[in-house]
Formats: sequence, C-alpha cells, structure tokens
Amino acid sequence: MSACARCGAPVGPLGEALRKKLVNRGCERFYCLHCLAAQFGVSEELLREKARQFQSSGCALFEGMEIGDTGTSVSYT
Repeated sequence: MSACARCGAPVGPLGEALRKKLVNRGCERFYCLHCLAAQFGVSEELLREKARQFQSSGCALFEGMEIGDTGTSVSYT
C-alpha cells in the first residue's frame, strides 16, 4: 500500500485503481480518495460510483474489488 502524495495517508487499491483509470495507467504517484476527489473537484461518493461503473463494465483495474461506502473499505473476493 502506497502513501498519498498529497497528505501522506495510506492509499488503498481503490485509490490506486482510480488514479490509473482517470489519469494514467503508468502513474507512480497516488492519492487517497479524499485528495483525489479534491483534485478533481468531486465528492468521494462520486468516485466510488464511477469505480462501480468501471467495474461493472469489466475494467480489469477493479476486478475482484468490493467497493464499500468509505474511502478505504475495499476488499477482494
């Protein structure tokens, strides 16, 4: 698990996957869900909603993720 490039908080798999999907798959700097939402000027819930949409469309970055209602609650099945 990497640390947020902005605030130093832990970045979970959801934050990493969203950054790769929305910015660049080759990126190496990651942001926690809170800072990523602030960077795009959207809510954390909107980012989680988009992640669920990406997952339902078959995006491999989100494969096996259970996307929860909080920023760091992500598990794999």
